[in-house]
Amino acid sequence: LVAMLLPAVQAAREAARRAQCMNNLKQIGLALHNYHDGNARFPMGGQMNEQMSWWYSILPYHEESAVFDALVAGHDFCGTPVGPAEENRLAMSDFVSAIWFCPSSPLGKFNTRSDSPVVVGVPTYIGIRGSAWRVSEGGEIPNIETTVAAHWPAGDNLGWVTNNGILFSHSDTRISNIRDGLSHTMIVGEQSDWGIALDTGAIFDIRSSHYDGAFWGGWNEGGPSRTPALEDQMGGGAYTSIRWPFNRKAFAELNAWGDGCGSNTAVKANCPIQSAHAQGAHVLFADGSVNFLSEKISMRVQSGIATRNNGDSDLD
Repeated sequence: LVAMLLPAVQAAREAARRAQCMNNLKQIGLALHNYHDGNARFPMGGQMNEQMSWWYSILPYHEESAVFDALVAGHDFCGTPVGPAEENRLAMSDFVSAIWFCPSSPLGKFNTRSDSPVVVGVPTYIGIRGSAWRVSEGGEIPNIETTVAAHWPAGDNLGWVTNNGILFSHSDTRISNIRDGLSHTMIVGEQSDWGIALDTGAIFDIRSSHYDGAFWGGWNEGGPSRTPALEDQMGGGAYTSIRWPFNRKAFAELNAWGDGCGSNTAVKANCPIQSAHAQGAHVLFADGSVNFLSEKISMRVQSGIATRNNGDSDLD
């Protein structure tokens, strides 16, 4: 009898976890829209040179004003022990919001950086910068100037960064800019399961923000500029550029300067949308709706719904 009932109990528990995951994304969507209502635009996906990400910007809009007030804009947001960063290290350390984490995920909620004592919270949801799919495959996409190879001074295999979605570096995206339609354009997706190393079968973390945490807005190779050119940017942090199939988890785990997500260990430009749920993952659209999309979704469709005004937004 127990053996007969166990699958039903497990299915019911997973259904409850999926419902909570969807609710988390709805709360994130509500916070993003409340930010837009107050600022006439969605938050910047991130600001370069250790600056804050969109997760920081929406803190007051989902009842985390105390943490927002404790963080200092203009100081380090990834926890490295440099300059006037002590306030932010203290405020970030051991913090994770209740809506950051999918209850089905086996991943840890925190990461301790190797070069700093800070313990940063790592969400299982990621902002969508746009799509680099056709460029990364050697073809072309509309608005070709919005997609370039990611930069890092010390290596290759860095993937591709974009600004043809909603939450990209120094974005200024308004609802009126999303010409493909709010209900056909992704803004946040899941990253809630382990990656699998192709060579060894070992599991490793393929979340875009797994090293520096939620609040890190990225880095650029072009020096101290806070508004770097796209060609000087690295990917990773609180957002990703779509390049790989939905729910792909198997990648080559390489050395410290690269893995199959398309960037170095700390800064992953192209980590895919993927989840611990069976056969698909949850996605938040710009209208605030949440859908569970099948892992069988084509790359053409995924690329289309990751961009805001390419005229290619059909869901199959």
